[in-house]
Amino acid sequence: MLLPLRFNLLFKQYFCIERYDRERDASGNLIRLHQEDLLQALGESTIFKYQHDGGPSIKDVAEVLRENTAWPINALSHLRDWQIFNYLIGNWDGHGKNLALLYAPDQAVPILAPFYDLVAIEFLNLVRPGTWSRDMSFFIGEHYMPEQITRADWVAFAKDLGMPPKRLLERLEELAAYLPEVAGNAHQAFTETHGDELVYDRLEESVSAVAGH
Repeated sequence: MLLPLRFNLLFKQYFCIERYDRERDASGNLIRLHQEDLLQALGESTIFKYQHDGGPSIKDVAEVLRENTAWPINALSHLRDWQIFNYLIGNWDGHGKNLALLYAPDQAVPILAPFYDLVAIEFLNLVRPGTWSRDMSFFIGEHYMPEQITRADWVAFAKDLGMPPKRLLERLEELAAYLPEVAGNAHQAFTETHGDELVYDRLEESVSAVAGH
């Protein structure tokens, strides 16, 4: 059946995903799972999302996960990968409210929630220079400006997580080698669906520049 023209003009495509903080019971009823972001868990105000503004450090977050989650080793490994990923894609806005504890209905102890709000801020700055701050929300070692972060800072980051620096540096190298290819594949897939634009090249450029730093 043909839709009225007015309806066609209003129709938009959306990317829809299933929420991880919702489940259905045996009767099909929707259940809301309890989630507590890391600022709430630490008793911090939402105005302290950023470490350089007095907010929590990655070490503070690691201690919460180590002491309060069902599988702390997994949670800490995921936290490590989250911060490495943020650095490599240029997501400077990965703050404490973008990490959360998730409670399943049959579990008294939470897990680290799946990650959300992962945005390539550096890509947006390439498209529109100076639009977003380039300060990382959590320090890596002693620094939060991405170009100032050194190998020594990553070693300090590993110690903040209570992990062997060697393995963390290996993981950093693994993801740095892998993500530019992922960005390229994303570019190709998006182009095949929506047509090519020069601006799409900037995502590959952004990820490759940070990964090669």
